[in-house]
Amino acid sequence: MKQASAALVFVKNFLKHPRRTGSILPSSPFLAKHLLSQIDWQRSHTIVEYGPGTGNITREILKRMPMSTRLVSIESNHEFVRMLRRTIDDPRLTVRRGSAAQVNEILQDLGHDRADYIVSSLPLTTMSSNVRSEILAASARALHPDGTFVTYQYSPAVASELEPLFGQIERGFTLLNIPPALVYHCSR
Repeated sequence: MKQASAALVFVKNFLKHPRRTGSILPSSPFLAKHLLSQIDWQRSHTIVEYGPGTGNITREILKRMPMSTRLVSIESNHEFVRMLRRTIDDPRLTVRRGSAAQVNEILQDLGHDRADYIVSSLPLTTMSSNVRSEILAASARALHPDGTFVTYQYSPAVASELEPLFGQIERGFTLLNIPPALVYHCSR
């Protein structure tokens, strides 16, 4: 699928569900690079991605990860799920429709113990506090003890919820994205 038509699908879904999609445009290559900059690809066996949308970050993860690594992308939007399955043909990728709060059940169902990394594109600040708390708690349980949760947000409001769960938070900022984004690398 051409990038222009993928962007149109993204915009259409933003207009239908702005709070769930979070941004009018997909993530920029600059944001993807910053988001993935601290992943140790050689020690990654299982990577989970939340909210892959049209797959911009998914494709960047697949470019970088070894053939032995598995990527589990969890997406709640059925249109995005269909598009990802149709446009990305890579045996290392499994796309599941569902909620990020189900990450532990999805990993178990696929035969994975825990994730080394969770890369989240979810608009956490636009969710209800209950849903956000459920997703973040499930994420902390799904990570290996030395795992890392990586996310970007358009507001700093979520930082106070990340610190109690993960302890070590490294903050960054990417101006070259619409809108500009805060990047969080969270580990214990």
